[in-house]
Amino acid sequence: MRMISARRLAAATGVAIALVTAVPASATPGALDTTFGTAGKVTTDFGGTPSLPDVANALAIQPSDGKIVTAGRVGQNIVATPSDSQFALARYNTDGSLDTSFGASSPVPGTVAFSILGSPTTSFARAVAIQPSDGKIVVAGLAGLNEQTANVAFARLNTDGTLDTSFGTGGKVVLNVSGGLGDGIRGLVIQPDGKIVGAGAAGPNGLLVRLNSNGSLDTTFGGGLGLTTLQLGASSHFFGLAQRNDGKLIAAGFNVNAATASDNFLAARFNTDGTLDTTFGTAGSAHVSFGLLSDLAFGIALTNGGNNGKIVLVGLAQSVDPFNIIGTGSFGLTELNADGSLNLSFGTLGRTTTKVSLLGDEARSVAIGPAGKIYAAGESGEISPFPTDPVTGVQTVVRYTSNGLLDTSWGASGIVTTPFGTGGASARGVALDSSNRLVTAGTANVTKPDLTPGFDFTAARYQTN
Repeated sequence: MRMISARRLAAATGVAIALVTAVPASATPGALDTTFGTAGKVTTDFGGTPSLPDVANALAIQPSDGKIVTAGRVGQNIVATPSDSQFALARYNTDGSLDTSFGASSPVPGTVAFSILGSPTTSFARAVAIQPSDGKIVVAGLAGLNEQTANVAFARLNTDGTLDTSFGTGGKVVLNVSGGLGDGIRGLVIQPDGKIVGAGAAGPNGLLVRLNSNGSLDTTFGGGLGLTTLQLGASSHFFGLAQRNDGKLIAAGFNVNAATASDNFLAARFNTDGTLDTTFGTAGSAHVSFGLLSDLAFGIALTNGGNNGKIVLVGLAQSVDPFNIIGTGSFGLTELNADGSLNLSFGTLGRTTTKVSLLGDEARSVAIGPAGKIYAAGESGEISPFPTDPVTGVQTVVRYTSNGLLDTSWGASGIVTTPFGTGGASARGVALDSSNRLVTAGTANVTKPDLTPGFDFTAARYQTN
């Protein structure tokens, strides 16, 4: 769903390099919370023989009881051919144990996996949210013969993990927006009135979709279509979504500069009816470049609900290629004012880059805690050809002060790395629980129960003070 452009560009300069190891359990803040899982960590295999890859891409914490819901896929990640993968979810109790009241009839109670279109097809979940009114779980991503031609996919589950048949068709909604050019959802918001908004891509365009609570397209949104597409430059995709207190929506991602063929951080603001809010940035969108190379924003968080507050974006900065294959990327962080202008008092002229390893580093998600502390979660030390999952990387969380500087009171000079087994590991989702402990979800290459190497869902919890 992203475009690769051939380029030969000089590497960026002026980034900080910090080579670190995992923080000992006795250190705080940044120490693993040993009351969670096994010494602060959990891995979950969805069963089956032979074991399939289990990859968590998103995380939500249930406000009613603090249980942790993670969502992703079970099955191979193959772009060009049907991979027979499924939407997958796991729910954990607050101590990190699987909640066996969820998916009680599954091969592994506490987990649920299902196909959107049947077998063999590709089904990836990449976003999850909890409905505040009733605790039902909304999950979204893509479904199709393969990722390059897939359709937008939503599903809603009851609190016990069964599909909610009052939503869409049998609990599922599939939308072909671009006519087979590759559609999908990566960001998700449940609005106060129960409407569901997803952000992602439709072919080369950024995409916003709004559904009514029953799964039908909301025709009051997007000029009667229920959706809005946006193309800026050669291509633009959304990876994250946030809602302001006034109902306006801000989507984050990247756009390809047609002149330079490099990618920039992108934020676009939409009115409540899905039209582009032209009072934001330049004609509705803001673009941030960290230099000559590729920059992609994967995560977004708002301060003060976004109203007269700031917009924090995190992602991949200064990679020679947009997939970070060559391993030059860094954690990238920027902050916009409420009007879309760059906050020049943040970091260095509005930008911060952090080079954790000598290989590929990138942030995949962000959360903002007390005192405005910014948590960017992802991976460091990775080098692997797209679209494989992490091979050499280690899960990494970087904490910054509210002004975009490394918070040296967190871990080793602001950085905490957490290995899972001997293979690669990455955090894909991050959130703070009601006790302000930091929770991550992602994937790691471990030895599975059938003694074969493969990927499992991961979760970890950290002390923050």
